[in-house]
Amino acid sequence: MNKLMTLWMILLATFILTGCAPKEVMVSGDKLVSKGKYHEAATVYAEAVDQDDRTQRNNLLWYLNSGLAYHFDGNVSASTTAFDESEWLIKHFQEQLVGSDIGQGTASVLVNDTTRPYFGTQYDG
Repeated sequence: MNKLMTLWMILLATFILTGCAPKEVMVSGDKLVSKGKYHEAATVYAEAVDQDDRTQRNNLLWYLNSGLAYHFDGNVSASTTAFDESEWLIKHFQEQLVGSDIGQGTASVLVNDTTRPYFGTQYDG
């Protein structure tokens, strides 16, 4: 019984410590922003972008953060480029949702609205 309890405690501690661990890039970039080192923070965020897969979901976060850091640094062209990339990604993800939304809309008309999964909206944040 004691070994089982010890195993459960180890599994629980592992889950707690790794389940909500922040990304190193985000932490290091946030530290640089808090010190006013916007150019270095923008570089950290920009390096986190996955150049091989343009539609990687995390790229949106990195483009938005780098664009804001470049904006604070006064680098308008780099900021605009990063925000343009993030806007392209948002449009890409919305276009993917439209295709699935048509099928879900048809199912909700034929059956009922409970067949549709819930997607949060901007004001839910």
